[in-house]
Amino acid sequence: MKPILIFDIGETLLNVDESRWHPLSEIDTFQDVLHQLEKGNVEADEFIEYLQYKSGLESDEVLEKFNSIILGTWKPGMEKLLSKLVAHDVHLLSNINPFHWNEVAGILEGRFQKAFLSHELGCRKPESEIYTKVNDEIILSGNQSPIVFFDDRLENIQAARHFGWHAQQFKGAESAIKLLQSLGVKAV
Repeated sequence: MKPILIFDIGETLLNVDESRWHPLSEIDTFQDVLHQLEKGNVEADEFIEYLQYKSGLESDEVLEKFNSIILGTWKPGMEKLLSKLVAHDVHLLSNINPFHWNEVAGILEGRFQKAFLSHELGCRKPESEIYTKVNDEIILSGNQSPIVFFDDRLENIQAARHFGWHAQQFKGAESAIKLLQSLGVKAV
């Protein structure tokens, strides 16, 4: 039985540089408001207005600074790896907001059966609710295959393991390939 493969986006598939958020990241409530945006609990325009108010920047400057962390480049070896997995059930699971999804959707388009996005699901990793929703959707589709999950953040890996997922912290394409080969994924 072929495993279901699930990948995070930022720092697993694509390069991200969160240091580029400065000075927005200096706002004391930045992470809290960002997490609410990633859950879909804050409207996009409200988010920008809030950061504009708190930072003193113009709205176009806020949006440019906010989106600047998306570098638009693949982690080494990951585009090639995905191209070898076309015969497999491959999905995305990401804590992401509408602004950043718009930035990366074109790069990732057509490579995944399903994108499980936090801002659409109303919850984010490592909250148990997001793993439950992914499990439920996969089970409803009739697929009973084991789930293999790659993410750069250890807390997300640990949470996924509580749901029986074979989860590995992403350390590079080579380690991902080794794990997939050990699980019998023949395409890599």
